[in-house]
Amino acid sequence: MLKLRAFAFLPLCLSVVAPCFADSFEVTFLAEFAYQAPPFRTVEGSFVWDTSTETFSNININDDFGGSYPIFDSAIFALEGNPYGYPAGALNFFQFSTADSSRTIQMDGSFHAFLQPPLLPAPGTYGEPFFLGLPNTAPLVASGGEVAVTQVPEPQSLFLLALGFLATFLVIARPRMRP
Repeated sequence: MLKLRAFAFLPLCLSVVAPCFADSFEVTFLAEFAYQAPPFRTVEGSFVWDTSTETFSNININDDFGGSYPIFDSAIFALEGNPYGYPAGALNFFQFSTADSSRTIQMDGSFHAFLQPPLLPAPGTYGEPFFLGLPNTAPLVASGGEVAVTQVPEPQSLFLLALGFLATFLVIARPRMRP
């Protein structure tokens, strides 16, 4: 009976943890560009998107020809009541650049008159248009671009989850006391 109570306690702990995933998402992407030889160049990266403050952190973006894009330039988020029906806070555009500003990578969901859906503040995988800005050339359009958005657990939720597992383990593992 005691083990049954312990397992009934675990879903309760997990139900408390689930709402704690609300504000942070990890965004990872890979974009391929047809540019000289070899035929494709790639830019891949990741960052953490805090939807409550509309900020980015933990930026790690690199290309396969020696560039790093640590500088956040700009982002455009959907406003409440926008004419396209996107949820408020959806990410329509972002741009990062190299330290010397010689190259830029951007994702622009508004490229085709907002027909491309933005990155929603929810887990999912999106096909998005990417552009690579190089010196002395017109921006290159990606031949393929995919973005994955996943939830990032906040430290409080991880603590609650660990506490739930610990309590369950202690209840199950504790020795039986006999009178």
